[in-house]
Amino acid sequence: TPEKSDYLFRQLLQMGVFEQISGVIVGYIDGLQRAGRVGIQMEDILLRLTASQVFPILKVNDFGHNCPNTILPVGGRVRLNADHKEIEILEPCLS
Repeated sequence: TPEKSDYLFRQLLQMGVFEQISGVIVGYIDGLQRAGRVGIQMEDILLRLTASQVFPILKVNDFGHNCPNTILPVGGRVRLNADHKEIEILEPCLS
């Protein structure tokens, strides 16, 4: 829900996470986007809470919850180009 998203983002804000990152990728959120729901979206909440921060936020529907998924490695180095809407995995993530 938007309320739960706001709560969780506020926790990250209070922990200083947004001061340590270079960008955010927001995926498909079934509970907010299902069946063309109109209303506040996760990226809207994130933009509002991080207005004083300087990093790109890229909205991508190719991964997320309850959708066809592209795999993004947890902890892997990536390059995020918000201007060109590109994500590039920079290192091998499988062995």
